[in-house]
Amino acid sequence: MFVKLQLDARCFNILSSPRTSPITGASVSTNTGVSLSPLEKIETVKKRREQSLLEIPNRRIPKKFNTDHKQTPNKPSFNKNPDREPRSNSRNSTRVENKKSFGVGLERFDGNGSVDKAHTKCSKKWAYYGGCIPSILEALDTIKDLDEALKPWEDTLSNKERSIILKEQSSWERALEIFEWFKRKGCYELNVIHYNIMLRILGRARNWSHVECLCNEMRIKQILPVNSTYGTLIDVYSKGGLKEEALHWLKKMNDRGMVPDEVTMGIVIQMYKKAGEFQKAEEFFKNWTLGESIKHEGTSKASAGVQNGVQVSVSLSSYTYNTLIDTYGKAGQLKEASETFAKMLREGIVPTTVTFNTMIHICGNHGQLEEAGSLMQKMEELRCPPDTRTYNILISLHAKHDNISMAASYFKRMKEARLVPDHVSYRTLLYAFSIRHMVSDAEDLVSEMDEKGLEIDEYTQSALTRMYIEAGMLEKSWLWFRRFHLMGNMSSECYSASIDAYGERGHILEAEKVFMSCQEGKMLTVLVFNVMIKAYGLAQKYDKACQLLTAWRVMVYFQIDVAIVLSYKFWLVLTCQTKQDII
Repeated sequence: MFVKLQLDARCFNILSSPRTSPITGASVSTNTGVSLSPLEKIETVKKRREQSLLEIPNRRIPKKFNTDHKQTPNKPSFNKNPDREPRSNSRNSTRVENKKSFGVGLERFDGNGSVDKAHTKCSKKWAYYGGCIPSILEALDTIKDLDEALKPWEDTLSNKERSIILKEQSSWERALEIFEWFKRKGCYELNVIHYNIMLRILGRARNWSHVECLCNEMRIKQILPVNSTYGTLIDVYSKGGLKEEALHWLKKMNDRGMVPDEVTMGIVIQMYKKAGEFQKAEEFFKNWTLGESIKHEGTSKASAGVQNGVQVSVSLSSYTYNTLIDTYGKAGQLKEASETFAKMLREGIVPTTVTFNTMIHICGNHGQLEEAGSLMQKMEELRCPPDTRTYNILISLHAKHDNISMAASYFKRMKEARLVPDHVSYRTLLYAFSIRHMVSDAEDLVSEMDEKGLEIDEYTQSALTRMYIEAGMLEKSWLWFRRFHLMGNMSSECYSASIDAYGERGHILEAEKVFMSCQEGKMLTVLVFNVMIKAYGLAQKYDKACQLLTAWRVMVYFQIDVAIVLSYKFWLVLTCQTKQDII
């Protein structure tokens, strides 16, 4: 079933390709949106760069705004060329700020609300914009009053400068305040790009009511949504768990005869992938590629892309190929993933590290470890450097297939490549060592983690406790447990795992000590009682199991501390008939 990939490194432009997506650093399984470009690119912003990925929780579904309307002649339209941002008529007026200047005299507010004059040097984080933008952003970041902060540039702000100002706000409240200030002034154009930015910001802040208001406002002002607007709304609702609402916007887009661009198409595929509907994702992509009718819930609308029945060639970015390969991989469709990868190579698009990571992961999960290794070699041939995730995938795959020596060798190669192992690297290998009772190797890794100040997660901590117990190193197991218990951040699940590990090996005394340690930390739960009773049962100490069960019931009934319930004096009291009846 697996398609053998014959890669010829000579067919690639090693360092770059004009057809390689500019989003080469993107992750296949994460966001598909792109932020707006810097100042020099804002005027010709590509539609795909308007997309944004908004983290929205599952909330009520806002009202839909109707975009099916006619545009009045006297209203300015930005639909034909929405990415162009015309400047204000007063653009040629004298500027207060020299474009080469990165400092401006500001009135800064102190903690008591008083004002003191200071010449503020603009933050370097905005310097790449050039012009007056760094000074404007510094003023907005320093001065609360908008009239005062924007006064030097009030008459000269261009559309693209307003876009950057909105985009760079770290607080949605501040962004909305500035947006409303622009509207109150009445002398600024607010076009679809500005609304897209605000939809992204408010969506990221999970503010559905304001998103709804903006949609209604666009309808009233006859600002027509463009491809990126629909893509943003689809992305917002799908990531917020409102899949049906996301599909509604896809349908609305289709109803208008608007074909999704590549970025919007990727968002829709991500939505289906997240929902586990891989077949729908594949069908949507095929329909989109062929340019046929995009079908949604039985609704079909014609779209461009097929001329005289002949398929029009569609040029895709590496990012889109990564998304498709990852979707096929998660669907378990190894053949389709391999064919997509091969097609990517035939198109002359240089695979990114993300592409190789995805293919290595897919091959490894299907037992094709040899093919995964050959992909690693091809990365080196194509000068596509492996990253930490590449090595983590290979370490995990080889450990999973019980080739621990190869897993350890990849860990070593990672460090030789001057890559820094992360928590995943250590956790994966440490767990692999622990379940194989490789005590010395595990302790070396722990020492290395301690030197680097890396925390050991509870899952790995429990695995090492069990390793020491099963290796017959009881004292070390207890010292290891105490190390984390004394830190005071163990969960009841971690205590339960330690009790269970001791109990299964018949070490009842140690299991009881862990139980009491758990009680000291006030972490007793049903699970903790269950594993302790199980430990007594395995050791055939049925009387203690019954005693603990009774104590548990009394503790719940009287809402008293378990330490009192388990005390000797309390059991003397329990001999009373009245108490026995209550129990």
